[in-house]
Amino acid sequence: MIYIEILIILIILLHGWMGLRRGFLSQTLDLIGIVISFILSLRYFAVAATIFTNWGISSNLAKPVGFLTLWVLFQLVFYLITLLVFHYVPEWVNDNKFNRFFGIIPGLLKGIVVAAIILMICFILPVSPAFKDNLVKYPISGFFIKSSAMAELQMEKVFDGVKSLNFFGTVSQNEEMTKLDFKVDKFSVDENSENKMINLVNSERAKAGLQPLMLDPTIRTVARFHSIDMAKNGYFSHVNLAGKTPADRMTAGGVTYWLAGENIALAPNVDLAEIGFMNSPKHRDNILDPKYGRIGVGIIDMGVYGKMVTQNFAD
Repeated sequence: MIYIEILIILIILLHGWMGLRRGFLSQTLDLIGIVISFILSLRYFAVAATIFTNWGISSNLAKPVGFLTLWVLFQLVFYLITLLVFHYVPEWVNDNKFNRFFGIIPGLLKGIVVAAIILMICFILPVSPAFKDNLVKYPISGFFIKSSAMAELQMEKVFDGVKSLNFFGTVSQNEEMTKLDFKVDKFSVDENSENKMINLVNSERAKAGLQPLMLDPTIRTVARFHSIDMAKNGYFSHVNLAGKTPADRMTAGGVTYWLAGENIALAPNVDLAEIGFMNSPKHRDNILDPKYGRIGVGIIDMGVYGKMVTQNFAD
């Protein structure tokens, strides 16, 4: 996967070189257009994805196709606006040596945004889960993907209140049931991801000066069964199809407790699921609740559909 890191660097350097050739003014206008196009595409891609789904495109492809389509359309609009603006810019302004030299700054920034967009689209395409995991593991690609996820979360807070990881996945925000447009027959329990998520949770608790949560195998079994049930039956909710709440399921599973809680997520991998949890107040409160002492995490690998995640907490 080192070739991905090299490709990212080359994309950024290429845009820096283009900045030197085209100048500060031109590249700054391009950068503004790309950033606004990115924000608008991230904001409205779900609408386009719904249209493509209605046209028969699979849900796995609808999101990246919807996002890319909007981005190209918005970019075309801003390109035409740039042409109009430059029609009124004197040639001597664009040919000025200082304008040319400082063009490298917006050029490099433009390259960073373009690289981030390419990685985002690659990350949510229906490709091998191992490929996605490797993208997050490497320092440059991982930084870009996580930063893009954080940018989406912050943008959603501004526009709609908290909505977690719409592009990269989702975490449950309420008790309503969401019907998924897929059901999974072939899946596997991802114990490595379960252990990683517990480490991520305890890392966040350590930052807050809290004691780590201990793995409870009985709670883990309850969490796994719920993730499996959601994956097999195509729904996403804290309340299962039989009307059982997290407390009901933990009691039925033989867990003894006075206080209990649950977080659920559907995401490409645990890193992005945890980013979603930590940027959602209710989920963050569960993770950082000092009254909890035990945890069980159930993660089901659904292949191209991503990971179904259940975190169960108890005192």
